[in-house]
Amino acid sequence: MAEATTPHDAVFKTFLSRVETARDFIELHLPPSLIKICKLETLRLESGSFVEDDLRPYFSDILYSLETTSGHGYVHVLIEHQSSPDKHMSFRLMRYAIAAMQRHLEAGNDTLPLVIPVLFYHGKQSPWQGSMNWLDHFEDSGTALQLYSTPFPLVDFCGFAILYAQQEQARRMEASAELASINAQLESQHQEYLASKENIESIGRLAHDLKHQIAALRAEVDPEHAAAGFEQLEASVAQASAQQHSGNPVLDVILTTKMRTCADRGITLTAVADGKLLKGMSSMDIASLFGNALDNAIEATSKLPDPQQRLIRLALYGQGQFTVIRVENYYDSALKKDSTGALRTTKRDSSRHGFGVKSIRHIAMQYGGEVTIRTKDHWFVLTVLLPR
Repeated sequence: MAEATTPHDAVFKTFLSRVETARDFIELHLPPSLIKICKLETLRLESGSFVEDDLRPYFSDILYSLETTSGHGYVHVLIEHQSSPDKHMSFRLMRYAIAAMQRHLEAGNDTLPLVIPVLFYHGKQSPWQGSMNWLDHFEDSGTALQLYSTPFPLVDFCGFAILYAQQEQARRMEASAELASINAQLESQHQEYLASKENIESIGRLAHDLKHQIAALRAEVDPEHAAAGFEQLEASVAQASAQQHSGNPVLDVILTTKMRTCADRGITLTAVADGKLLKGMSSMDIASLFGNALDNAIEATSKLPDPQQRLIRLALYGQGQFTVIRVENYYDSALKKDSTGALRTTKRDSSRHGFGVKSIRHIAMQYGGEVTIRTKDHWFVLTVLLPR
């Protein structure tokens, strides 16, 4: 859009385009505090305009550059030649001053210059009625002054991102270490199962052989002298060969092994389990889930001084669309929990223990299930729900 020309525009631009005249004009109209920092002998006319094209019929502007006592500076003179003054004139002056600062930066400078806005008004309405402080245009000029004269709020997202990345890395390392411990415990439980299975099979073979030996001895020895002794021996053999028969061979080994452990520690373990419900679970997962659950119960129950309270109950049954695994044990000590409410190990070396329940949760999640823990009347109840 071509620049509009008016008599006012031509007169005042010609008048103020002469550096000597402009120097006198500035020295006459600027406050003494600003005159003091301006080196007027360095005054120089600059090209260009910041007035929008559609406002050229109403405004003209001239930009001067000069040196100040603190560096580069400019004097921007806006000439208003319309009958009614712009009520937001001081804000317009601020906009043009910022535009001059931006052009100064685009010229390759690193710091902002001082830009002194000056309004040259010669409209019909006199005297000038508006405010020359652009902050007065805010509804709350006090808050505006505080906002624009103090450092702006800063959210250092880079620092936040670095901190978040560090925390995320630490969390991943912790999760990786925890998963490694869980996997190691899974493998340990599986190896324990294999060893128990071999031991039970060996005992079964021994018991089978002893039965034949007893039968042969019974035929050779006088029944009146040895019947009672042989009956007692048969009972011992029967006890040694006793195994659980839940319908799942892996669970049978775990229950048989843990029942012997309980018997050695004076603990009564009652198990009612339909092992056929575990079809589809890997042997390692079965060994780890039931092994961890029973180990935790045995550890807690072993601490009870009263043998009558050393009770563990295990149930495995179907309910609707779920397979339910419930392990209950009596306890009389306070449970330790972390900040999230999760149980904490009671062992001293917490870095190497406390993964039993986590391992059970990990296995349940693999099969789309969940784990709940509740306590009531000194009974600790661990329940695992697995969809069928």
